[in-house]
Amino acid sequence: MRGWLLMEPSKGVRVSAAASAYLAIILYRFVLQPTSQGSINSAADITSKNIFTQTKLYFYIMTMPFTDHHIQDKIIAALVVGGQRFSDLVPEGMEHSLFMYHMRKLTKQGLVEKEGQAYRLTLKGAQLYNARHHLDKPLNYPRALIQFLVVQDDQVLLSRRTTGLADQLNEYMLPGGMHYFLAPSRTAAGSIARARGLQLGSYLGCLETIAPDRNYHGLIDLYEATCVRDITKSQAEHELVWLPLTEVVAMSFDRAGSAPHIAQRLMDGDIQPRMTWVVSDA
Repeated sequence: MRGWLLMEPSKGVRVSAAASAYLAIILYRFVLQPTSQGSINSAADITSKNIFTQTKLYFYIMTMPFTDHHIQDKIIAALVVGGQRFSDLVPEGMEHSLFMYHMRKLTKQGLVEKEGQAYRLTLKGAQLYNARHHLDKPLNYPRALIQFLVVQDDQVLLSRRTTGLADQLNEYMLPGGMHYFLAPSRTAAGSIARARGLQLGSYLGCLETIAPDRNYHGLIDLYEATCVRDITKSQAEHELVWLPLTEVVAMSFDRAGSAPHIAQRLMDGDIQPRMTWVVSDA
């Protein structure tokens, strides 16, 4: 249903992904006229009455739709920072009945739930947002990842989620990113490392992490790395933090993904070219 653009599914016109992106940009630039081009500086920016026109997330949504309607896409993005009350979500000028129609659709699909007076993303909704860059692919396939092991004075560098997604997905992970399509592992690793202020080092091995209870399967190419510039500056959704190795080892898979297992192998001197971890207790 992702080919339907800015209309109800029963009234839409099916177009290609490229055409959808082009039309979305035209709408963004010449119809909606956003009042600000600033970056997301605080949670208040995201939950303001102008959520649909002021934030970076708006541009991402318009070019990478999650659902079959742009209002539903924007509701999901607004809830990334955490639970929001109905009055904080409805944009000025929109009829409450129209907004609730789309909110009910998200609730029925299991993407959003109401807890007390606030709406929040479910685990399914958080996973959908987290997979926004490859929604044209099925979600049930191994994720090819590149991660970096940066150790200094018995501390390890981790990436921490700074949005409400940390309530549903792992809060911590080793810094890194998705493997680039059609790029050799080391080429992709070098590019990702530079973007995070890191100097790429030696290849350590590949860890296959399988967590059946969490419907997760990851293939992680692991590299050594060192810091070459200030890494304390937060990004839109993550920040880099130093934590003691002993503290990371004690974390669960739900909280830190594969990082605790890698940290334990490092402390045991047991990092191998090929490793497999089947998570029995998330």
